[in-house]
Amino acid sequence: NIVQLAVSVSSAPGANVYHTSVLLGGEEFAFNSAGIVRSPWPRSHARLGASAPRLVDLGISVRGEEAGAELLEVLGDEFAPGRYDPARKNCNSFSDCALFFLVGRRLKAAYHELRRYGGAQQPGSGEDFDLEHFI
Repeated sequence: NIVQLAVSVSSAPGANVYHTSVLLGGEEFAFNSAGIVRSPWPRSHARLGASAPRLVDLGISVRGEEAGAELLEVLGDEFAPGRYDPARKNCNSFSDCALFFLVGRRLKAAYHELRRYGGAQQPGSGEDFDLEHFI
């Protein structure tokens, strides 16, 4: 299964807000207040009113054909309904864990440093943000 990171940006007063999710064979895995949500396409980005997601190909999953089910089993408790926190345990936290589980790669440490500041502005700006900054 091909793994992709989906990244979209929307504007908030004084900042840009980035939303990430992981696609596994085209199926989206995203995290929100309802827990880990699966959809057949990057629906979470559309629901947020964010820009169309940009996709970064990260290779083939190191997991087998049941990678999606394994992902839910391994991360399901940690990213359960009601555990979402916009500043500390959010879609980016989930994407980081999911990418590591699926392809052994992480979002850059600098990106995670932002959690310390309770949601301070994230790197990049507007539509021209650099996707390589995220991985």
